[in-house]
Amino acid sequence: MAVAGAYAVNPIEGHHSFGWVGFESVYTVGGSGALTGVRTAGIRSITRNGAGDYTMVLDAKYVDIYNFIGTVSGTFTRTDGTRVWLSAISTDTTTGATSIQFFVYVDSGAGTTKTDIASGNTLRLTFAAKAAIAGY
Repeated sequence: MAVAGAYAVNPIEGHHSFGWVGFESVYTVGGSGALTGVRTAGIRSITRNGAGDYTMVLDAKYVDIYNFIGTVSGTFTRTDGTRVWLSAISTDTTTGATSIQFFVYVDSGAGTTKTDIASGNTLRLTFAAKAAIAGY
């Protein structure tokens, strides 16, 4: 289930917070790495592109993403280590919506590869985005 949504933040101490929006969402991982849950405020969609490869589409245009953090919780073997990395940020020229592509890597001790999160585990994403507002 997706939780939370958008809220005002000041991600960089000493900078004006106008235009910055914080996001937090929590997803349960289903079969084949699909993320299940209710749509989170400010996030239009999140889709699986392939093993460990996801794209999140936001409801609006943003010019900067700050402090993108993804954490995975659930059942792991002792040698597993999971990392969530921001890969690309783009803006759809038709809709104006910002897309964020991110990868999930699991280090099983035999190397690091993009891989699906195990079914039943939880993915939490938090980040701040600066809205595309003239003058800020």
